[in-house]
Amino acid sequence: MGVKARFTRIINILFCLQILHLTLFQFALFQSTFLVAQLIMELPAGIISDLVARRKIIVSGLMILSISPLIMVSAVLLAHPLLIILLSATLEGLGNALLSGSDTAYFFEALRTDHDLEFYDRIRGQVQLVTALVTGIATFVGGFLFNVNFILPYIAQTGCLLLTILLISSLPVEPKVRGKQNKTDFWQPLLVFRSMFTNKTILATFLLTGMITAVVNAIFSFMPQTVAKIGYSATANGLIFMLFSFVGGLVATQSYRLLNWKITRIMELIIVMIGIGFGLQLQSLPYLFLCGLGILYVTVDFLDPLVMTILNNWVRDCERATFLSGLTFLTTILTVFVNPLVSVLMTKLGVIAMLGIMAGFTSLAIITMIIIFKLAQPKK
Repeated sequence: MGVKARFTRIINILFCLQILHLTLFQFALFQSTFLVAQLIMELPAGIISDLVARRKIIVSGLMILSISPLIMVSAVLLAHPLLIILLSATLEGLGNALLSGSDTAYFFEALRTDHDLEFYDRIRGQVQLVTALVTGIATFVGGFLFNVNFILPYIAQTGCLLLTILLISSLPVEPKVRGKQNKTDFWQPLLVFRSMFTNKTILATFLLTGMITAVVNAIFSFMPQTVAKIGYSATANGLIFMLFSFVGGLVATQSYRLLNWKITRIMELIIVMIGIGFGLQLQSLPYLFLCGLGILYVTVDFLDPLVMTILNNWVRDCERATFLSGLTFLTTILTVFVNPLVSVLMTKLGVIAMLGIMAGFTSLAIITMIIIFKLAQPKK
C-alpha cells in the first residue's frame, strides 16, 4: 500500500507547468522518458524475479523509487530543470519496472501458501478498495501539501517509500516458487507468451487490459491541469481524484461477480461505460463533466480483479512475474504512443475533442477485437 500512496500523483504536472514553467510538450517528454525507461527494464525485471527472488527485486525497486522524488524537486535549484526531471523520470521508470510483475506474483503465491486462493478474486477486489483509499487520500494530501509548499509532497513520497521498505524487509521469506527455472535458462520464461497465443481468452484479456490501462493512464496524466483550468485548486484537485479512487475501489470489490462472463461480454460493457462517460463530458456543467471522467477512471479498477484472477490462474509460477511484467510492458509501449497523441490533441483541438477521439478509437479497437474473437471461434 505504501507504493500506492502517491502524494505526487496529480502534482507532477502542476509542478512542471506552474513551478518550473515548462511547456505541455516538455511535460509529455517527461512522461515519455518515464515510460521508455520502464519499457526497457520491464521484461528483464520479470525474468530476474522468476529466476532469483521476488522480495529482493521489490525492495530494490522501492529504494530506487524513494530517490526519484528528491531528484525531481531539486530541479528548482538548477539552471536546466528539464534534464533533472528527465533523470527523475528514468529512475521512476526503472523502479516501477522492478515492482510491476514481482509484487503481484508475490501476493498471489503468498495467498496460495495461506490456503486462501479460492477467494483470490474477492480479496483482490478488497485490496483494490484499500489501495484506492490509500491512493485517494495520498492524492488529496499531496494537493494540500502542494498548496502549503511545493516541496512537501515529494518529501512525503520519499518518507512513505522508506517506511514501505522497512515493512517489506520484515516479511517472512517468500514462498518457494514451484517449477523454478535453472538460472542458466535466462530467457526460458519468455516462452509463456508463445503459449498465450494458443489461448484466445487469455490473449483477448491481455490485449484488452493493456489497451484500456494505457488510454486511461495517458488521459489522466493530463487531467489535473484540465481540472485546475476549470477553477479547482490543487487541494480540490486532490479531493476529486480521491473520490475517483474511492468509487473505483468500491466497483472493484464487486467485479468478481462478472468472473463467469465471457470476455466479449466484458468488452461490450466497457464500450457502454466509455460511451456514457463521453456523453457526460459533452455538456457544459463541470460536475457532470467530472462524473464522465470518473466513469472512465473506474474502468481500470473494474478490470483489475477480473484480469488478475484470470491471468494468475492460467500462468505457471516459474513464468508468473515475467508474464505479468509482459502485461505492463504492453501497457507501457501503448502509453508511449498514446501519451504524445493526447498532448497534441489537447493542444490543437481542446480537451473535449481529445476525449471524443480517444473514446471513439478505443471503442472501435474493442469492437474489432470482439469481431476477431468471434470469428476465431470454431463453428459448431
